[in-house]
Amino acid sequence: MDALSTALFETPTFAKTANMANTFQTRVKKGVANRMGKRLAFYNMPSREDVTALGDRIISVEDRLVRIEAMLLKLMPAEAVKPAPGPRRTKKPPSAKTAAASPQTKAGAPKQKAAAAKVATKRTTTRKKPAATKSATARTKT
Repeated sequence: MDALSTALFETPTFAKTANMANTFQTRVKKGVANRMGKRLAFYNMPSREDVTALGDRIISVEDRLVRIEAMLLKLMPAEAVKPAPGPRRTKKPPSAKTAAASPQTKAGAPKQKAAAAKVATKRTTTRKKPAATKSATARTKT
């Protein structure tokens, strides 16, 4: 089998045929890409080459940004590179005096919960539906 395939592949006619097929395939690919590029340009859409070029440009911009950040870190002293501060605390915890003086005590908490439960049940009561007018069958008869 190897001898037969070697004899076939070494012939000049096979090499010529393979070369012609490869050339034809390359021409067809270029023609299709050219026509597709023209159609995409007509519809104002990017071609494959445009998208790959944009990807390459984005990669180069990212590389430049990394180099700029590295240079900035070298120029700045280590003390200057601090994380951003968190939000400021505006509420202060209650002190012992204000906690004792507040009117809400633990004994008053159950009363407030009961009052809130009553309000919640009043909101969830169902309303009476208005009386229905003539039914559809009564309308068609008259």
